[in-house]
Amino acid sequence: MASKLPAFSKTGTAFGGIIYRKRDDESGRSIFLFLYPDSKYDRFTLEFAACASPDFPFGKLPDDRSSDGTARNRIRSFLEQKSHGWWRANRSDELLEVAALT
Repeated sequence: MASKLPAFSKTGTAFGGIIYRKRDDESGRSIFLFLYPDSKYDRFTLEFAACASPDFPFGKLPDDRSSDGTARNRIRSFLEQKSHGWWRANRSDELLEVAALT
């Protein structure tokens, strides 16, 4: 049985990141992915959010939830191991470092 990923649509940008949204008709909520780059360190992280509003809940801090069901979490909240939740966007510099050592 093939699984299908939900269809997210790009809905905007904020703080240098890209916001994707999917409206869940069954629950009447919007589900968000926020791809947030950190250009200073050439890395990125992901945030997940859900709320009744069609707008990303920037009023909440990551890992916050409210009584109305609004939630915002960074991906590190879902990882089993301890992780800072940031991934390198361009790993070619690491390859150059390894090549210099050999």
